Amino acid sequence: MSVNLMKLVGIVLIGIGLQVQAYAASQAIPADTAIVRIKSKDTTNYPVRLMYSLNNESKFVLNAKPIKGIYEFRLPLNGYSKAVLYITSASNIIKSGKSFVPQPAPQFLIKGGTDVTVTADFNNPLDLSLKASDAEIRLYESYAVKERQTHQQIWARMKIKFAQPDQQEKQQQAEAEIASLSAGLKAFKKQFTAQHRNTFSALMVFESYYTELGNEQAFKQLKLTATAFKDSPEWKTLYAKLYAANATAKGAVIPAFEVQDINGQTFNSRKLEGKYLLIDFWGSWCQPCRASHPELKAIYEQYKPKGLEILGIAFESGTMENQLKQWKKAIAEDQINWVQVLNTTENNLVKLFGVSSYPTKILVDPKGNILLRTSGHSDELKKLLETIFGSKTSGPVSLNKSVGRDSLLNYLNQKLTENTTQSKAILKEEAGALVQSATEENLLLALKLYKAMGSADAAAAVEKGMLKKYPRGVMARDLAYDKIFGIKPEPPLAAVEKSYLNWLKTYPAAAYGVKQQERYNFALLTLVQRFSKAGNKEKTEQYLELLKDSNMKTVALYNVGKDLLDRNEVPAAAQYLGPALKLSKEAKMSADPKMRKGFAAMYYSSIVEMYSSAMLLAGQANEAIKLTADLLEEYNYTGMNCQQLVLTLAKARVGKGEKLYAFLALDRYLRENPQTPPVLEMAKDLYVMLNGSKAEFEEYLNSLLAGKQKQLTDHLKTTMIREKAPLFSLYNRKGQLVNLADYKGKVVVLDFWATWCVPCVQSFPGMQATIDQYKNNRDVEFLFINTWETKAGFEKNVDELMDQHHYTFNVLYDRQANDNKELAVKQYGVKAIPAKFVIDKEGNIRFRVSNSRTDKASILSELSAMIDIVLKQ
Repeated sequence: MSVNLMKLVGIVLIGIGLQVQAYAASQAIPADTAIVRIKSKDTTNYPVRLMYSLNNESKFVLNAKPIKGIYEFRLPLNGYSKAVLYITSASNIIKSGKSFVPQPAPQFLIKGGTDVTVTADFNNPLDLSLKASDAEIRLYESYAVKERQTHQQIWARMKIKFAQPDQQEKQQQAEAEIASLSAGLKAFKKQFTAQHRNTFSALMVFESYYTELGNEQAFKQLKLTATAFKDSPEWKTLYAKLYAANATAKGAVIPAFEVQDINGQTFNSRKLEGKYLLIDFWGSWCQPCRASHPELKAIYEQYKPKGLEILGIAFESGTMENQLKQWKKAIAEDQINWVQVLNTTENNLVKLFGVSSYPTKILVDPKGNILLRTSGHSDELKKLLETIFGSKTSGPVSLNKSVGRDSLLNYLNQKLTENTTQSKAILKEEAGALVQSATEENLLLALKLYKAMGSADAAAAVEKGMLKKYPRGVMARDLAYDKIFGIKPEPPLAAVEKSYLNWLKTYPAAAYGVKQQERYNFALLTLVQRFSKAGNKEKTEQYLELLKDSNMKTVALYNVGKDLLDRNEVPAAAQYLGPALKLSKEAKMSADPKMRKGFAAMYYSSIVEMYSSAMLLAGQANEAIKLTADLLEEYNYTGMNCQQLVLTLAKARVGKGEKLYAFLALDRYLRENPQTPPVLEMAKDLYVMLNGSKAEFEEYLNSLLAGKQKQLTDHLKTTMIREKAPLFSLYNRKGQLVNLADYKGKVVVLDFWATWCVPCVQSFPGMQATIDQYKNNRDVEFLFINTWETKAGFEKNVDELMDQHHYTFNVLYDRQANDNKELAVKQYGVKAIPAKFVIDKEGNIRFRVSNSRTDKASILSELSAMIDIVLKQ
């Protein structure tokens, strides 16, 4: 970069820096007081709550009155504590069924005698920055930054998942990406703990994942973690919890306790009266707990006459009044009728049994011996009960009339998620039972189950039967809809409109329930879109006027505006895009979670992109700058639509003569994203205009790339591991046996994938680019392990995929055979795909990659950096 340009950039950056004000305490902070200052990144203010631990008890502190924009907390505290920040706004809640799912709350470390300053986006609290002088607090923050980034990514996918419940492919992709992101965060937690084992930060991170290790292994690891902090309440509490859990593991004797149940009756653990006891630790807030209740009801009804009793122990939070209210409400909603006890401070059974995860189930024999303790799926419990009582569990849950609809759906979704042989058998039985029922609602549910399980023939049979039984039902209506709007190529619009009006007479909206009205809104939306593309303004306005649903109306307005902008009818486009932006912003900021997760809110960035382009073309540069700059800051210059947004921003800046600001916007984008020709071309032109040259631009670009790559490499080095890679022998597409042991002395990249996994397939161009980069390096090999395939003949799909895209992958089939005692995917502990491993020349796993990154440049950059690091060692 030229000297003049460097000066200009320096002046701008100094000016920006001077806008940031520091708030410091005017006097020394007492050693028993922690000061936390919370500030909003903009003018948004909501009540702020902090949760922290004092003397081993959780404390909630509220501050609703900022002073000069600062929420200050002075907390009594000796030593360290984890703090959790709660800011509730309309933007960080998702509605799921009858409940609400809050955005994960950000966490950070505080300490008595020190102060911490947090600047957060109050509409997205995970977007925060922290300042502190204490080294331990800063160390924990190096972990918390990664956690918050991952939670941001998971939250974005949760919005997609809940916003589009009927779009199975998008839901599956979102779920796969969530699982992959979660697995990556878990791996990072373990790496952080191992690298900083004797720190308080390591103890706090270990506390967040120890339940996954099993009580025995977790107890062993705790004894080696944060040994300098063994006298802290946090270490002592976790030790006591794990000690209790191991003391109540399989083979131990149930501890003695006596409590009052919900009906005032006394329950004594030493007086089982010859019965088997199943203890169920649960909570009204725990979705997996509630999802397991229908199955528990079936178990109880079958085995109670044979000598089984169930004791439900609920763990609730808040005031005692609130605990009782939520507990009793959940019992009534789930219609559970076994012995129920509320965990209290006086009768702390959760502490007595060392329970850390929910649900936890413990099976006890009549003599008080613990036969099973599990926090996982119910298969093991059911098998053990069948062995004890000599019979299998009773019929499908679907036929149990005492199970409510919401509980049934939760239960079936839980079984779909488990994806085990046992759960698949249960789902098949449940679908069969639903088919035998007399209601269309149950048949529709059976159809969804068969499709989710990949049972095409069974699904087709259900469809055929429904059409015969319900000729004017939902299925018949939807198939008729598809014959109008799903035909390719599209028929003439006049014919489509005529068919639509006949369809509306045959299947009037008033004949169907509220949940079935969406189809009519989609019909209107489709008509608006097609008449708009045809340039028929009269018909477009006619059907737009009929569209009352705000979500669909927003999308319709956007599409019409886009069509007009494509035809260069800028003023007309703005007349539609302006109202679309207003509706979208209202939905995005709505207090109603249902609106915030709807199409109107989801389209916000696309509408801003289109409307800002229209404003730029209309000569309203200031409006274009405000729209694009605000949204780019919100997205931190990354994510969907950001390329077009930054280009519009830069063009608007140039139009006002602000070339330096235009270049700085492009520079920030290039630092956060892979390079793209449109951005590079404009950045290059601006660079040369600002007293540079093409040669100097190349130097700038190379320097930027080198800096990004060095930053990536430095980060990757902190995530390295050293674990012995399990050996395997698998057959490839040519029928040749491939042994991992034969690759010793080479760096090996493993990629676990499946044909149905969308992120896996989307990552392949990047993987091919990485293979091409190392094609002349005999020390690097790539093995693509195809796993978790369920459909017959999937090998044909693999061949077609490889041949169609000319991929040069060495694909291995992960099958159980004489050479393999278990699948490779299980040997490597893969929980979600895609999953990649980089193995060094000595056969050690050095990198484990569990993410859903799909863009070619990012995959090539990250993976090549890993390979180069391992090659140099």
